[in-house]
Amino acid sequence: MESKFYNNKSDKLILVFSGWGSDENIFSHLSGEKYDVIICYNYTHVRPESCLGCDCVMEQKSTQCPFYNIFKRYSEINIVAWGTGVWMASLTFELYFHHLGAQGRFKILRLIKKIRRSVAINGTLFPISNTWGLSQRMFNNTVEGFKEDVANNFTAANSPRLEKFNLKICSNRTTYSRYMAQAPHRGLEDLLNELVAIKENFTVSNAILWNKAIIGTKDTIIPAKHQTRFWTDYDLGTDRTKRIASESGGFKIEYIDAPHYPFFLWKSWDEIVEM
Repeated sequence: MESKFYNNKSDKLILVFSGWGSDENIFSHLSGEKYDVIICYNYTHVRPESCLGCDCVMEQKSTQCPFYNIFKRYSEINIVAWGTGVWMASLTFELYFHHLGAQGRFKILRLIKKIRRSVAINGTLFPISNTWGLSQRMFNNTVEGFKEDVANNFTAANSPRLEKFNLKICSNRTTYSRYMAQAPHRGLEDLLNELVAIKENFTVSNAILWNKAIIGTKDTIIPAKHQTRFWTDYDLGTDRTKRIASESGGFKIEYIDAPHYPFFLWKSWDEIVEM
C-alpha cells in the first residue's frame, strides 16, 4: 500500500482509502481545511506485518512514515473509504488491531474511541461479488482486457480498456475530461497487478463500525442495488445493530445522484465527513 500525507497542522485526521487504480492525484481538487489528510492507495502489497498504510514493518517504523505514532498524534480520526477502499479500510484496521492486540486490548479500545466518523462511498466489504460488489464477470473481463493491453504494449495513457473503465466510473464525457486532467500517475501493468492482488488477498473483514454509506444512483461499477443490498441485508452472524452502526449516532444510507467516481460533488474532505 502507498500513501500521501497532507499536513494542515491539525490535531484531527481524515484517513482516506481510495479505490482500485488510483492515487492522490484524482483528489487534487479536494482540500483538507480543518484536518490533516492521509490518502491510501495501491493495494498490490498487503502484509500482516506491515504498518497501517505502507510497506514498512510495524516494529521498525521510520519517523518519516506518515503512520508513525499516528494514533498518539491525533485527538480525532475520521475514515473515508471509496470503492475497493471500503474493503481495504476494514482489512487494514483488522491487521492493525491484531498488531495492537499483542500489546493489550486497551490499546485497541483507545484507538476505537478516537475514530469519530467512518464513511463508505460506493463500496462494500465485497469488492468482487455478483450480489454485493463488482460482478465476477465484469472483474474477469477487466483483468483479461488489461492483460491483452499490456501484452500489446499499451500504456495507461492509450489503453482502450482503461479508457473504457474511466468513462464508466465517470458516467459522461464532461466528468471524464475533468477526471483525466488529474488522472492517476500509474503504469498499466501496475494497475493489472493490483487487480490480481485484490482477488488473491480477499478475505472477509469487518473491523470498522460505519456511520454512513453513500451510494451513487448512477454507479455502474458497483451497482447501487448491490450496495443497498449489502448495507441493508448482509449478515455477518453478529448483532445487526452492532455490525455497521457506530455507537456515536447510528448508521444511515445516503443516496446521491452520481456515478462511481462522485468526488466532483465536493470541494473539501471536510464536507464529506461533516455533512
